[in-house]
Amino acid sequence: MLSSTVDGARVPAMFVFGDSLLDPGNNNHLVTLAKADYAPNGIDFAGGVTGRFCNGGTVADHLGTLLGLPLIPPFNNPNTTGSRILQGVNFASAASGILSDTGRLYNLYDLGGRRFLVASLGPLGCIPNQIGNSGGSSDSCVSQTNHLAAQFNTKLRTMLDELNGSLQGSYFLYWDAYASATEIIDNYADYGTN
Repeated sequence: MLSSTVDGARVPAMFVFGDSLLDPGNNNHLVTLAKADYAPNGIDFAGGVTGRFCNGGTVADHLGTLLGLPLIPPFNNPNTTGSRILQGVNFASAASGILSDTGRLYNLYDLGGRRFLVASLGPLGCIPNQIGNSGGSSDSCVSQTNHLAAQFNTKLRTMLDELNGSLQGSYFLYWDAYASATEIIDNYADYGTN
């Protein structure tokens, strides 16, 4: 969720909701198998191992930087209190789901949220778990899983269009993460990978 300009930042705050792709370490203090508080996670991140499910910053970290915000702190960090929450909080948690009882868009709107960036699912059939467990070729994505992700994304986009029309003053921006990731997978050499 994004707000308007304050103190030189393009937005005054950013509140992040998502799964492992955005989790900054919220799962570190939870009883769960979905943790990334060990190397090689964080090997290229200035803060080292933090619980991010990547070697560097998450998309939310980079977006916050582009918007002029400090690093958005994780919700479960004991230091995320007081004035630290004024510029945002990251609530993302690995293995989180999208169910009616966990959906927050209406509640966020009722609390004053008006601008939202909502990312689609990526090509989930291309993640190592899916490829490794498919029994097929180890160098190709699982098309059935990608098809399910694409179906979900179609319904997500429709829902966001409906919310834009029904929630007065709201703006739900759909980010097609599926197309972005597929572009990189299909043209990896153009991005310096072999």
